[in-house]
Order: sequence, then C-alpha cells, then structure tokens
Amino acid sequence: MHASPVRLIQYFDGMKQNMIPLFQRSYCWDKEKWDNFWDDILELYYFDNEKSHFMGAIVTIPVQTVPVGVIKFLIIDGQQRLITTSIFLCAIREFVSDKKKALINEYLENRHYEDQDNLKIMPTNADRETYLSLIRGEDIIDTNHYINQCFNYFKGKLASNSENEEPFDLEKIFQILINSLEVVMINLVDTDDPYLIYESLNHKGKPLTQGDLVRNYILMRYKHSVEPNGEQEKIYKNTWLPMETSLGDSIEDFLYHYSRRTGNNIGKKSIYNAYRREYQGLESISEISRSLEKMKVLSNFYQKFINPDLESNIEIRKYLSTHLKLNRTVVYPFLMRLFDSYNENILNEKDLIDCLQYLESYVIRRQICHASTNYLRNTFLDLCKKYPHDNIAYWLQYSLSSYSGNLRWPKDDEVRKWLITQEFYGSKIERIVLEAIERSYNHKEPIDFANLSVEHVLPQSITKEWRTMLGTKYENVEEIPPSLVHNIGNLTLTGYNSEMSNFSFGKKKEILSNSHIELNKWIIQQEKWTETEINTRADHLSSIVINIWKKPISIEETINSP
Repeated sequence: MHASPVRLIQYFDGMKQNMIPLFQRSYCWDKEKWDNFWDDILELYYFDNEKSHFMGAIVTIPVQTVPVGVIKFLIIDGQQRLITTSIFLCAIREFVSDKKKALINEYLENRHYEDQDNLKIMPTNADRETYLSLIRGEDIIDTNHYINQCFNYFKGKLASNSENEEPFDLEKIFQILINSLEVVMINLVDTDDPYLIYESLNHKGKPLTQGDLVRNYILMRYKHSVEPNGEQEKIYKNTWLPMETSLGDSIEDFLYHYSRRTGNNIGKKSIYNAYRREYQGLESISEISRSLEKMKVLSNFYQKFINPDLESNIEIRKYLSTHLKLNRTVVYPFLMRLFDSYNENILNEKDLIDCLQYLESYVIRRQICHASTNYLRNTFLDLCKKYPHDNIAYWLQYSLSSYSGNLRWPKDDEVRKWLITQEFYGSKIERIVLEAIERSYNHKEPIDFANLSVEHVLPQSITKEWRTMLGTKYENVEEIPPSLVHNIGNLTLTGYNSEMSNFSFGKKKEILSNSHIELNKWIIQQEKWTETEINTRADHLSSIVINIWKKPISIEETINSP
C-alpha cells in the first residue's frame, strides 16, 4: 500500500480508466452532499483560490489488463467524489466555448479509445447508461437518477450567482477544480485485499446487509476480470442480479436457508462468515462459477417455496403451500436438498412427491398431537447432514419413522385420540386439515377456499335453545367444555360464518344445505346436534385425516425390508 497527496484532477488526467467495482452501491450523493461540494468551491472562489482544499482519501488498486488499451484502476473508496467531480465538469461544459468544451472532454473521455475504454470514470452497471449519456451530451432518459439531479443542481448554481449580481468567472472555477482540490491517493498492491479494505472503510456509511457482504465477497473473487463485460460483470448480470431481482428482500432469507442446506447450524448474523469459509475453500474460478450456478438454480426453487403458485405441478404445489401456511421455514434447507436432487435427476418426480408427503405428514401429525416444535430445526438440519446419495425417499421415510419421544412421527392411534378428545380449533392447522378433508372428496370443480371460513356448529356462546338440545348433562353448566365446542367434530367450512352466529341448529342446517361443501352433508342429515353427534363425526373425520397424512412405517417393517 502506497499513499501520497495529489490533485484530484489527476484521476482524470492521461489515458486511464477508474472503474467502480460492482460490489459498491450506485451513485447516491444527494443535495446535502452537493451543497458541501459547492460550498468548498465557493470558499476557494471568494477567499483564496491559491490554497489547496483537502477532499479526503481515494483508494485504488491496479487492474490486470491486456497490453493494448488504457491503464485501469479499481476505485475501492472515493467513487462518489469522483463521479460528482465529473458531473461538475459536465455542468461547466454547458457554459463555455467550444475550445474549452474540448479541453473539458479531455478530462472526461479517453478520446483515442472507443467503447469500454473511452470513459475516464466507469461507473457501476446501474449508473452506466445515465452517466454515459451525460458525458456524451445526450438526452438522459432517467431524469430522476441522482446523476441527472446532480447535473441540474450544478447547472443551476453556475447559471445564477446568488452571492453577487455578477456572473461567475467560469475559468476561475475551472482552475480551482484543476489546481486546488487535493486528495490522498492510496494505491494498493496485489497482496492487499481490496474487499477487506472496502469493508473497513464502509463502517461510516450505510451498514451493509449480510446479503451485500456475501455478494461483494463473491464478486471480488473475480477481481482479475473486472473490466466492463469481463467475467465479474457477466457473473453479476447472469447469475447474481437475476437472483436479487426475483427474490428482492427475500434474498437474505434465501442465503440463510441455503447456507444451512448441508446441516450446519448457521445463525442469521453469521451468513457472510459461512459463505466466506465456503468460497475460500474453492480454489479455481470455475469451481466458484459452478457453485454460483447451483445457487441460482436453487434460488428459483426457493421462489416456489415462498410463492407456491409458481410451481406447475399440482401435487408439488399443494405440499409447498402447506409448508408456507404452517410457516415451517425450518424445513427449507432440507427442501433445498430434495429439489437439488430432483434437478440433478437423482430423485424422480414420484419420489420427490413421496418425500414431500412424508414431510407434511410428519409435521401435520406432530401439530395435531401438540408435539413440541422446538426440536424441528435440529431435526431437519440433522437430516441435511445425513442426506444420502440414493434411495432418498425410502431413507427419509425410514429416518422419520425411527424417531421417538419428542421427535416422534405420531402413529394413527395417537392422532385419533387427540382429534376425538382434545380442542382442535385454535391449533393453527384447523383450516389446513378441514380443507384437506374437503379436497379428499374429489370435487369435479375446484373449491374456492379463500371465501370460506371455519365455523362452529355448536356455537361458542350457546343459547337456552342449544342448552336444551344438549340435554340434562349441560343444563346447569355455565360453560360448555372447550374440548367439545372446539372439537374437530364440531367444526366445518362455510361461506356464511358471520350470518350463522348463534342460530339454532335448524336454522344452521338450512343455511349449510345451500352450500356444496361435502363436510356439511352429514351435519344437515342429523335431527339434533349433541355430544354424541360431535364425537361420531370426530371419529369419522379422524379416519379421513389419518388416511390423508400417512402413518410412519414400523421399525420392524423397515428392518425386514429388502
């Protein structure tokens, strides 16, 4: 690392190009920063244009280039000042003679070079089109871009001297820009890590997210090829940018789950460190590129995890929707392993669907039986760690079936007992279960479940008429037991929830008879609605539930399997 004081204009002098790395943010200086820049110019203009004004440090590193073309440097810190200075030069250019315009253009462009070597400052991809239009004096399409706003700000200042009625001496201002603005030039050498230096310099700015840190570190592995349309930019445009665009704010969550797919218990604040360790272990650029391509593929699957409507296969979509409704994101790292195998043709579609069915049954049955969810995170990480190379569907079914105690996959008798004897309403899965039961009747036309809600047949607040129907057992009881009112046998789906309220059973049957919901058919056939009917229906529905969500296989069965 070498440091020395230089004039700011030196970065615009000679045949060179200063490139802004992709990992840096776009140009973002606003009026407050432009005011400060302008005030520095005015101070020198009115008081002492002979002295120098210090503008901070600019950190660069040489870029490996081919023998032909301009010398190139990567700007690690200082892009906002350099771009603002070039915009200010463009603003001055608006008011001067053609001869002076040509001189200013010498500071903005490498006039003997075309295409990518032409610009003295090469901004990030996001800024490039607007910046290029400005430098070449063309119409700017994105008029709201900060670069265009900055240009108009300085044009306005130069056109109107609010301090004095006399117009500004533009030659004097130009000479201030050329001779009086100084910076400390810090040139890094090949052994310096530009990204680490950028990280340390960034602590004063807007904090980088874990996603920013991961992206920046990966891109800096391509620092040998940072020129426009080089390998770094291609990786960014073809791999990283599509992920950022499609996932938006969800990219950090994706990176979190992706980092855990091998079974490592990575915390959300340690995402960057995890990726850094992973990519430090990859020696060649081709290995990194292959790894990024896999990440991109799995990001496309992750989009379907968080938006199942994107999945074309109806069965797969159904299972992904259930996990989304359950908010069981702890399963996502393992889902990535499954979909990775599916993408690599290690797992066929049928086996993938079987695996999704086992996972859903495992989670739903545990939820019905009030099994603790605290163990699921480590359970799925353990499955990720032990993930096999083949026979994946059988292995998963065996693994889940072999769990016991707090990790158990509840068997039929346990599920039935909980459904018949315990409260089901308020379990967070009552809607999922009731909708699944309704689907099991195989309607010819799809049901619009969005317009249906869960309804208690025996109301939560009962009237005298209801109490009489329930019989002498409940005549003098202030409150009906929640295990009866909230039992699955007392719940149904209807589009008339607000209308039914505390209606009598006869009135409710009349309303339910107008629906096409199969869940209501048996209810409207009953003459009364008491504990007996509720328990009978609960037993019937529990049989459907244990048929929808398959039971674990017995260990004896797995041991005797070929």
